[in-house]
Amino acid sequence: MLADLLLQHAAPRRVVKKGTLLQRPGDLVSKGYFVLEGCLRAYVIDTAGKEHVLQFAPEQWIVGDQKAAIRKIPATIFIDALENSEVLEIDFSVPLNMADRDDLMENLVHTLRNNVVALNDRIVDLLAATGEERYLRFVETYPSLVQRLPQKLIASYLGLTPESLSRIRKGIAKGGSGKHSGVR
Repeated sequence: MLADLLLQHAAPRRVVKKGTLLQRPGDLVSKGYFVLEGCLRAYVIDTAGKEHVLQFAPEQWIVGDQKAAIRKIPATIFIDALENSEVLEIDFSVPLNMADRDDLMENLVHTLRNNVVALNDRIVDLLAATGEERYLRFVETYPSLVQRLPQKLIASYLGLTPESLSRIRKGIAKGGSGKHSGVR
């Protein structure tokens, strides 16, 4: 398991309370977070003050501003705890220095690839999928979060209003096919 390998290589363990802000735009960062328990989210706030959820990170997910860490530029995203959480702090430069540790590298690369696939699917969905299709993908990607997160956060992630998400969920509950909601 990746968590065990990270612990063996001195990834610091951190307990964070719900609502704790782990990163804000402008911070200089070199690390991300592997979630052992709980849920984190990455988000941005636009010029009108509206939050846009980029990613959720439940158990066994990694979240971090990798662009800022790799390019050594200030962070552009917020990361906070949606639930009381336990995380491992991952220094994004560590894998580059541990190339001989095959098991860790293989597991870390696998987890990061899964994150990249999920983010790519998200981009395609936001550009081309209906609201119902985006919600169904969310359920597939984050099955444990459907009941854990407030509807307004899920709606933000999907690019929908909470009211539109409510209509989509009702349609699915009544046997919706994913083809007729029309909500973009």
